[in-house]
Amino acid sequence: ALRLRSAWEEGAVVEVFSASLGRWSVAVIGSIDENSFLEVKFDDGNGVVLGKHLVRSDIQLAVFGSNVRELPPGFKAVPSTSRPGEFSFLDVSTGMKFNRPDLAWRHHIERLVDPAVDPRKYADQPGQRRASLGG
Repeated sequence: ALRLRSAWEEGAVVEVFSASLGRWSVAVIGSIDENSFLEVKFDDGNGVVLGKHLVRSDIQLAVFGSNVRELPPGFKAVPSTSRPGEFSFLDVSTGMKFNRPDLAWRHHIERLVDPAVDPRKYADQPGQRRASLGG
């Protein structure tokens, strides 16, 4: 887990424990300062973005998939058309697909922060294979 933490960069999807919510939530790293403090942003469950500043080694941070298993609100798993036997994660409201659940979460949180965000840099584009996302 320490090796994975050291690779975290801006835009990475992680999990954060919120004492006020009493649960783990999926978060996106918004920034990392010169002292290795991570600014993470996460959904409070009602569409409100919360934030925390934590050191990379804080026990309130975890690798994505450690505690949270559900997809973001408004997403569903659908059979992949380009990867037989695998799933894509569909944003029902936009029709946009993502190859991995962490990318679906990233889009959900970034869209709450800025509704004009363009997720095409990491979304599954129709007819285009994205090697960096597993095609």
